[in-house]
Amino acid sequence: MSAVPRRVLVAAGFEPSGRMGLLADLRALRDAGVEGLGIATALTAQGGRTFLCEPVASGTVAAQATALLESGPIDAVKLGVVPSLRVLEALVRVLPHDVPWVVDPVVRSSSGKRLSRLVPADYHALGVTQLILTPNFGEALWLLGCTHPESGVAEMVEAATALVATAPSGVVLKGGHLLSAKIVDVVANGAGVTLLTSARVRRTALGRRGTGCRFAAVLAAELSKGEGLVSAARTAQQYVCRYLRQR
Repeated sequence: MSAVPRRVLVAAGFEPSGRMGLLADLRALRDAGVEGLGIATALTAQGGRTFLCEPVASGTVAAQATALLESGPIDAVKLGVVPSLRVLEALVRVLPHDVPWVVDPVVRSSSGKRLSRLVPADYHALGVTQLILTPNFGEALWLLGCTHPESGVAEMVEAATALVATAPSGVVLKGGHLLSAKIVDVVANGAGVTLLTSARVRRTALGRRGTGCRFAAVLAAELSKGEGLVSAARTAQQYVCRYLRQR
């Protein structure tokens, strides 16, 4: 008799191409061998010239979450784009607090367009037991309310350590911005800091977007299975590398 797959709930923006956002998250969760459950927090259009981000009503988000809980337990939560504090509060009110919450603090698109009106204090106030933040370097500085002229590995370690000190259970600071032959992701928690490295993969001509959301989704999947943070982050990093190698 096969084991019942873990159930991971994703709350994220719906982007119709599936290159990023909710559809990309659900694909990554399926690849990770867990059951993905999806809540659309916003409807978006992100083309070469067209951009739109329409928040979903907080009552609708709460109803989606409640209905999913009625079908069975949730083993982990992953948050992507959360457009407003009302939507965030609806999720926190309904979803369980005693499972891992992987929170990707996405407030702007890769082109710089605004996707969310949340402020750093909204993320810091999340009252869940196992909060894992997965920012890139710019998002980490935004959460800390500071700037830094350099963005090397030493500065990433400093930022990740500072974020852990604000109370989350762990931080995985993604290093895709580094201009080097190696990708370095920084994992920080109460046990210390671990650097995870992988070879940089050149993106295809068409480009592959949504690497950050896929990383966070696979991280949530592995945590739902009981994996430790470092092991889960390593699996997520390897998954993104495979994704970038696809043609």
